[in-house]
Amino acid sequence: MFRPLSLMPGRTFGLYLAALGAVSPSASVGQQAGDILGIYRFQAPAGVSLWTCALATKKLFQGQSTGVVPGSMSTITRSGTGWVPGDFRLHYLEITDGPWAGLALDIASNTATTVTVQGNIGPAGFHLGETFSFAIRKHATLGGIFHQGAGLNAFDDSITLLYGNGSRKTFYYDDTAPGHVVGDDFSTIKDEEIVYPGQGLLLNCSGGRNLTFGEGEVRYLKDTPTKIPLYGGKVNFVGLMNPVVASDPLGTTTAAERSALGSAALGLVNSQLGEYDDLISLYGRKGGAFAPLGLFYYDQGVGAIVDPDGVPAAISIPHGTAFTIKPTGDRYYTQPAVVVGQ
Repeated sequence: MFRPLSLMPGRTFGLYLAALGAVSPSASVGQQAGDILGIYRFQAPAGVSLWTCALATKKLFQGQSTGVVPGSMSTITRSGTGWVPGDFRLHYLEITDGPWAGLALDIASNTATTVTVQGNIGPAGFHLGETFSFAIRKHATLGGIFHQGAGLNAFDDSITLLYGNGSRKTFYYDDTAPGHVVGDDFSTIKDEEIVYPGQGLLLNCSGGRNLTFGEGEVRYLKDTPTKIPLYGGKVNFVGLMNPVVASDPLGTTTAAERSALGSAALGLVNSQLGEYDDLISLYGRKGGAFAPLGLFYYDQGVGAIVDPDGVPAAISIPHGTAFTIKPTGDRYYTQPAVVVGQ
């Protein structure tokens, strides 16, 4: 799981137009019950490449708290909800307003009117107060993202996740009916392995693949900011919650389908990174192989992401792809919400 970081509050940012404003045949969205449905297809090359699933599950609840009991495990009350006790075993609570908008807290348990989350939301922690707005969603999982394999070759292609303690785990798709994501023992079912909003996925494919995200339960556009924990001294896979439009985002994206490294839409310049301390690394395809595109840092003096010589970065990231950040201390990387053009 992503453990919550006890940090000073970050900032909240405005909304920015996402690439879904111009939908191509490789991406589509629709409106259903107040949630925006999405699906997108992309080409993953042979070998190693970094991606993020830019979709989430449906909101099951959205409203305001009516009481809080803080602590290392905090309990939030919402009167009159009538939730089914124990129903949120694989869910998270997301703060939807204020300086901590986008913060996701794992739900440990729930009653008909309360949810208990991992993390102190009182004065000694995130200091949210008694009344704040929140939403509840089921976590995105490997089984929900890689529905029926999503285009992966069974047992040939792997998915790797990094964790807050620095460990990593590798997974495969088993196409034996009805199909499951399994661990590296090729048998233990791992469909419920959690993938947090903005968490990157390292794919290693034995050949080029046409993959589809959005055909399982992870099919909704996330319309709130996203705070991604960055663990100090560790490599963190992260990516934008902006869905891919181009079928080959590593090679054919237009300017509207990318975000500049120093743009407010990407959020790095407004995430209080350590100046010239926190290493940002981009990767792409060069000569058919996975290759670094450059190393970058945050320069507070000019308010920009720069290269090692202090020159503002003239590079952008295709939506749906991921990159790495290795900070010297625990941080939050904050992305603004995605907005679909009218």
